[in-house]
Amino acid sequence: MTDAARGQLDSKGASHAAVAPQPVAPAAHAIRQSLVRPMLYLGVERTVIALEATLCLALVCGAGPRLPTFMICAFVVLALHPTMVWLTAKDPIASEVYLRSRAYQDFYAPHPTAACVGRASRPSVPPAR
Repeated sequence: MTDAARGQLDSKGASHAAVAPQPVAPAAHAIRQSLVRPMLYLGVERTVIALEATLCLALVCGAGPRLPTFMICAFVVLALHPTMVWLTAKDPIASEVYLRSRAYQDFYAPHPTAACVGRASRPSVPPAR
């Protein structure tokens, strides 16, 4: 090794040894909305669109292609579906919350009697399958 190369090694080693390592800040990672939003089909949840499509197909195939059948299907497509899209835009899991709230009573007595039999509590989070 030549004296010039040895001088470069010494100067590089000396310069690296004199500098203290800088702390590295954690990188900021963006959480994409597509990871946290529920997947919607035609603007509504999958169960809602499946219910609408099943209702229309059952009416057309079961009752036959008649004017009242098409009027009911038109109501579903032109009134019910846009209403569900609007509701889903406000709260993506609105239908799920509604179905869960159907299990609750409309009125709870402020003070239960001593003879009252309590109902078993249901978990707020469904169990994993």
